[in-house]
Parts: sequence; C-alpha cells; structure tokens
Amino acid sequence: MSAMLRRASARIVRAVSAVVAAAAAVTVGAVASPAAVAAPLGDPPDLRGVTVVDVREADADADGVVDSRVTSTTTYDNTGHELSSRWEYDPDADGTIDFTVVDTSTYDRHGRLTLVVSESFEGADPIADYRTMEQLAYDKRGDLVQTTFSVDFEADGVIDTSTVTRVTATKNPATSTSTVVGDFDGDGAADDSTVMYAEYDRRGHPLFERITNDLNSDGAFESWQEVTRTFNARGAILTSSAVGVGQDEPDTDMVWRYANSGLLTGWTTVQEGGATSTTELTYDSHRRQVGSLESIDLDSSGTIDTTIRKADVWDGDRLLSSTTETITGIGTAEESRSLLVLTNLFDAAGNLAETVEEHDADGDGNSDSTQRWEYAYDAADQLVRALQTYDGDGDGVADSISRATYVYDDAGYLVQWMQEDDLDADGVWDRRETVTSTVS
Repeated sequence: MSAMLRRASARIVRAVSAVVAAAAAVTVGAVASPAAVAAPLGDPPDLRGVTVVDVREADADADGVVDSRVTSTTTYDNTGHELSSRWEYDPDADGTIDFTVVDTSTYDRHGRLTLVVSESFEGADPIADYRTMEQLAYDKRGDLVQTTFSVDFEADGVIDTSTVTRVTATKNPATSTSTVVGDFDGDGAADDSTVMYAEYDRRGHPLFERITNDLNSDGAFESWQEVTRTFNARGAILTSSAVGVGQDEPDTDMVWRYANSGLLTGWTTVQEGGATSTTELTYDSHRRQVGSLESIDLDSSGTIDTTIRKADVWDGDRLLSSTTETITGIGTAEESRSLLVLTNLFDAAGNLAETVEEHDADGDGNSDSTQRWEYAYDAADQLVRALQTYDGDGDGVADSISRATYVYDDAGYLVQWMQEDDLDADGVWDRRETVTSTVS
C-alpha cells in the first residue's frame, strides 16, 4: 500500500462520523453488516501544532478483556500539516508491539507536500523491514507535474518496483496529458504504461478525453476509452458519449443525455454481443431526482427482459422514501418481481432519527428481510447513539443487533466511540470495539 493510500486509510479510520448521512442515502438493495452503525473518530477542529493519539481496542468475545490493540500517534506542524504518524499493532494485547508503521511527511516552503516515506518494522527491531516512498514535484505555478512512488520490499536501499506519473499541459489548444509508467521488477525499464489525454474549450470544459493502456509497454494498446462531450453557450453539458475496448472484457459504448440546463436525463449502454441498457431519469421542479427507469435488453432482440424502476420522495433536501421495483424475465414463465423500500424519519431538529429498509424478494407484498437504524442526539444535535437491527427472514424478530455510542469533549470533538454486536440477537453482546482519542 502506498504511503498516500495508507494515510488516506488512516483518515478513513479517524474520519468524522458519516453514519447519519450514509444512512440517509443508503443504496436500496445494499445489505449492511452490523458494523454499519460504526462511526470512527474525527480529526479535531484545529490541528495546528497538536498531537493526536487514538487507541483502538477490540474485545472479540465481549468478555471484558481486550484481545487486540492498535495505537496511532499523529503529529502536526503549526500550520496543520501532518508531519508524522506512528501505528503500533498489538494483535494479542499482551503489551508487546508486534508491528509498527511510521509515516513521515515533508513539505516545501509553500506548504506543498513533497515527500512521504512509510516504513514498517517487525517487533522491537529499529531497522525497517519494508519501505515505500512517494515524491511529488511541482512547476513554477504550483501545479503538480510528477509523482514517483517506489517500493523497497526489504528496505535495503534497492528499489524493487516504481510508478512514475507525469503531467503536462498546453494552453493553445488547451490540453493535458498524464502518463503513468510502471517498472515492476526494478530494472529501470517500463513494464506497463497508461496515457490519459484531454482537450478543453476556452472555458475549461473537457470536450474530449482518451485513456490508453499498454500493459506490456510494447507500443500496442490492449485497452482504450474515448469520451466526447458538447456544451451549450451557458456552459451546461448537452451530450456525452464514450466508446472503448477493454482487455478480456466486452467492448462497451455509452451515450449520456442531458437537458438544456445540463441536467442528466438518461444514458444508454451497448455492450459487445448485443446487450443494451437504457436509463431515463425524472426530476421535480427543484431539480431533485424523483424517478428512474432502467430497461435491459439482454440479447438486443428489441424485447425488454428486465426493468428496474425507482421512485424517490423528498422534503426539501431530505430523502423521505425510495422505492425500487425490479422485474426480471419479462414475458416468460420465469418472470419475477422484487421490491425494496427505504424510509427515513427525521426529528424536529431535522436530524435523521430512523431508517428502515424492507426487501420483498418475491413481490408478494410481504417483507422478507428488514434492516432498521435508529439514531439519538444530544442537545447540541451531536449523534450519541446508533442502533441497528436486522431481521433476515421477515418474521418480525431481530436476528442481529448492533449498537454504537459516542462521547464528545466540550469543544464537540468526538473523543470516544464504542460499538457492540449481538450477532444472534440473544441479548448478550458477542463482540465489542472501542476507540479513544486524546489531543495534546
């Protein structure tokens, strides 16, 4: 994993709870695990010159004894830039660190990130066992023009793999080119390359984009895709189409359709072999999407085999309900219908209070499975509790339960989160996880 990706993963672990928004926008049909109620910790409001320590402890059988522990320590400079992060892993919670990852970041005098080094250590050994390095270069205007990511599997100073991304641009005509070259055996020769080219109008709208992949750097493209767009005088997109050839995948052509306002109204996908899918979108007077209809012709016979119809109901910017009806095998003896209904309830302050997702798998009007999320808030409208129940057989009795609780400091920073899972809904918690954060 690259240092940047590892840093991004760390951010996800400590990101401010998005559980409320995520539940309000649940994709109908998605089946959430009990962990869906979890809400990791967020960064404090002001990161300048602070050190943040997060401790994540897991009690795998909820017996009150910690079974594993991960401690992260992140330091920031006086401008809020992350200088270093140290992750210590104690998988059996015996007090001995078995594995450590240290990320160190460097910035130029303009505050731009120029180097990220990530090193991994086994046990107490102070000599790194694995190292990645990401170097970033900028032009005089401050635009990123090159990124070099390298991996040293043994941390012996010899680069084993590397990927170089170079970005160039022209003004007249306005174009940009991004070239990614991979050297996967450390011999200095390219083993793989991808080129992304784009052309823009004078307003900066992308008129044309091409992506080509040369998977063995022999000069022949194994896959490619081109996207063409048009815009009206106001800058609203009017048309968009894509054609492409994929390696070991069916060739796919797509055409997107837009209203004069630039609002997407639908698209058509045609795959090699004849399968065609057409989707039409509908909106209300407030430009909120209130419906969609996808029609699928699996063999390009002109007969629709499957339809997926979705209807949404809104109150301002709040989604109240979403209903999706899927009909397959239309006109055949195997024709079947299923229904997914998502309902959101809000409290007087506008906070999401409850989300219910019901699945009628055979279209008989009875729910075959139900998921329910319930949320509670304090006087400051901060989420303090989330409860998820799952009824997997539609008998009205919960089959699993998960609960998350949240604690904040006086400044409103989330300093502790705990999740408990009752995997068989027998009233006994089967596992527990806690994350505690301190700022100094």
